[in-house]
Amino acid sequence: MVIAVIAAGNVYGFAAGKGEAWVAVMLATFLALLAVGTGYGDASWRYPVAHRLFVQFAIASVITAGSFALVYLAAYCIARRRPLRREQSMERPTHRRHRQAGS
Repeated sequence: MVIAVIAAGNVYGFAAGKGEAWVAVMLATFLALLAVGTGYGDASWRYPVAHRLFVQFAIASVITAGSFALVYLAAYCIARRRPLRREQSMERPTHRRHRQAGS
């Protein structure tokens, strides 16, 4: 959430005419990538929205004027349909004679 505050502060500073354009663009892009990564990862691993940390999610959404929530929820919905994780386990398969009966 600290990153969202810093990024939003720089974007607001640029909008007010007191900041650098490249810093605002760089941090806004970083914040969008952060939202996409966390939203896609949460849905891919079947975690609930924002890990049920709704107060922190709401604060981050208010600070970023709703853009964090919009990007996060869009990535979350996409990942629910197309998760990024494998369906098979990455562990070494167990030999047939060592498996439990019924599995």
